Amino acid sequence: MNEGKKARYEYFNPSVSANQQNAESLAAVISSFINKTTMKPADWIALQSLLKQLKKSNNNMPRKVLRSIENKFNKIQQNYQR
Repeated sequence: MNEGKKARYEYFNPSVSANQQNAESLAAVISSFINKTTMKPADWIALQSLLKQLKKSNNNMPRKVLRSIENKFNKIQQNYQR
């Protein structure tokens, strides 16, 4: 029984909120996209500003702002998909 509980809670960290996890994962996806894609300077600057915004205030960022950042990223990403 204890092993089952331990396995279930091994990856759960209650001190990290769901919004913070989403902000961290979105920042990782954006930085990976920047590193792997050759893009226009304007798009690169826009993505860098989104990353800066995510890293600056990811502790108390509302879901509305996270969705907005994600939508902006998806719009830029669609231009470079093959």
